[in-house]
Amino acid sequence: MQLSGLRPAAEDPSGTELTLDAHQGCPGHAALVELRRAWGAQEATVTTAYVCTDPDGNGHIPRWDNSGTASESGTRQAGPMSEAEKAERRRVIANNKDWDSATTVRRDWLRTTFLARKTAPKDAVRFIAATLGCGSHDVRKAMESGHSTAR
Repeated sequence: MQLSGLRPAAEDPSGTELTLDAHQGCPGHAALVELRRAWGAQEATVTTAYVCTDPDGNGHIPRWDNSGTASESGTRQAGPMSEAEKAERRRVIANNKDWDSATTVRRDWLRTTFLARKTAPKDAVRFIAATLGCGSHDVRKAMESGHSTAR
């Protein structure tokens, strides 16, 4: 595992990075060397990543704790929910239901009204070309999976 994802020992605070200097004497110390050959106008590059071949056996642990306790990142503490948290949870559930309902209505409108037209809307070709040219993840994913509306 790469050193940047490890901390020296469990006693070290979460987020402490295992440095190259501190890892030099570890029996699991190793380096991965990658050579990228030149292509066209690009120059050849060599990169080195330092790793520990046996982090568990050498006492290293993951750099970040995922213990479920509160942290600066806003993760929730374990235990019963407060009234404010319960109210927020109810709001999120209601909004999710509204979103699902709106999605159903939008898809019905697209299928029954928009896609059922006999002629394409004005500037449809320009819009389709721009959307395909943009190549967003959702468009690419829909085309690759053979989504009927995307076809």
